[in-house]
Amino acid sequence: MFLCKMKAIKTFKIILKLYIIYKIIFLYVVASVDLTNEPTINVTNTGVNIENHVQKEDDSTFSLITWNIDGLDIHSLQDRAKSVCEYLALYTPDVVFLQEVIPPYYNYLKKRATSYTIISGNEDGYFTVVMLKKSRVKLISYEITPFPTTQMMRNLLCVHVSELVKKLPSFL
Repeated sequence: MFLCKMKAIKTFKIILKLYIIYKIIFLYVVASVDLTNEPTINVTNTGVNIENHVQKEDDSTFSLITWNIDGLDIHSLQDRAKSVCEYLALYTPDVVFLQEVIPPYYNYLKKRATSYTIISGNEDGYFTVVMLKKSRVKLISYEITPFPTTQMMRNLLCVHVSELVKKLPSFL
């Protein structure tokens, strides 16, 4: 029994070291990616008939999107960042919740999604982001509550808003 526990502890330590090495490499690679120099997206070239799909702003509805954009996968960063902006242009959600955002995505969104107030849970590693459409939702305040025991840089991003439209659903 004791030998099994020792092997498990040794295996855990090896996995932890590999994870730390992965994080160092990941942060180095991500730090070298600059999406802000990408050309502005023309959503009319996406193959989708924009006139038939773009949602019109309507005070009787309220839209939310939540999306894990997989910023931890360093392959196709530019394509995924463009896809996020294309969806924002097509669906014009009132509130967007993004997970696994990385600094290049965050900088790209700040530059491209100017019709949104963007609040991040962090600006290093990977983090969550809340985006509020300026014409529909007003930011009052936000708070970030760290999780002191996390090994994965997690926290709670709490955003307090007020409505700019007359009838928001009661769950907000």
